[in-house]
Amino acid sequence: MTRDGQIWHPRGVGLGAFTYAPWYKNPDHGARLGFVGAAAKFGPKTLRAVKTWGVDSIRFLVSQPGLDPQSHLYSKTYVEALIKGVQLCLDEGVVVIIAMQDQKHSGETDIKPLPTPHTMRAWNVIGPAFANHPYVIFEIFNECGIVARGNQALNRKLWLEGGVHTGPNAKRRHYIGHQTIISGFRERGWHNVIIVDSMPWAQRIDRSVLSLRDPFSRLAFAVHPYTGVAGTTRSEWDARFGDVSGRVVVLVTEWFANTKAPFHARRQDLPDICEDFLAYLREKQIPLWAFAFDIPGTIVNDYRGTPNNWDRLHAGRVTWGRAGSGCGTQVRRHFGIVGNEPVAIE
Repeated sequence: MTRDGQIWHPRGVGLGAFTYAPWYKNPDHGARLGFVGAAAKFGPKTLRAVKTWGVDSIRFLVSQPGLDPQSHLYSKTYVEALIKGVQLCLDEGVVVIIAMQDQKHSGETDIKPLPTPHTMRAWNVIGPAFANHPYVIFEIFNECGIVARGNQALNRKLWLEGGVHTGPNAKRRHYIGHQTIISGFRERGWHNVIIVDSMPWAQRIDRSVLSLRDPFSRLAFAVHPYTGVAGTTRSEWDARFGDVSGRVVVLVTEWFANTKAPFHARRQDLPDICEDFLAYLREKQIPLWAFAFDIPGTIVNDYRGTPNNWDRLHAGRVTWGRAGSGCGTQVRRHFGIVGNEPVAIE
């Protein structure tokens, strides 16, 4: 991966400012896990704070229903705000990942585990605005889920090729395969780098991704290796995404650790696990987008970008399941190391 013809090792953070589309349709709508606050606070000050961490790339989780013209959550106000927000980042020389999301955090009331015609309609709204921009990357569908429990072969087929499936609730869905979407983007003349998330929920790089074909060879593969679901040791990371990173471009497009979220390993040595994990990423030359710079309690304590740390955990003053300690200071230090030692990503 290069930027302006030079070897580039991204240092990224995720932002939740454009995740919860209902807020843009009705600002009086209730908060959703801090995403409303992120939306209200987003602006030039956010970017200035981001840059104090050495960040040169931002990943926006964007709302599929907010972008789908056939959804009741579609909002022209949301679309215009998103385009303006991405452009603000680009004007500052920041690379942007647009990651399509169809989860409750995006306001969705009918969650789809894989891409559907809804996904394509959403991409047809936002894609043309940034098609072929050298600083914009398209992440097809955030955290692909499981359609048919216990049927791995069918899940892989639906993920790769698409098809019609009737679930246990008798709901019939038409899924669009990732190969179809990639081919469709290229047929439209979109040359942007494309990121794909494999199943389940980007916890690992499934072997099915190796079947994908891109005529421009501009594919990367996302993993979200949270400690509670993707392991805490090098051997587990090797098996889930590290080993394959020698064959394809692997990106950690979402990760953080703290004492609150239930998908983290609730262990007193969590700070040490995080330190090992970040060292592992440097060793494997795998870039990180830490989540989320604009949601206090994740990697930051406030909207000014103050990183959290593990002091309260070490002092025994936190309760698991509550905010108090996290990996923010470690992430910021990691970006400093990476920034001084750029490495190649082919």
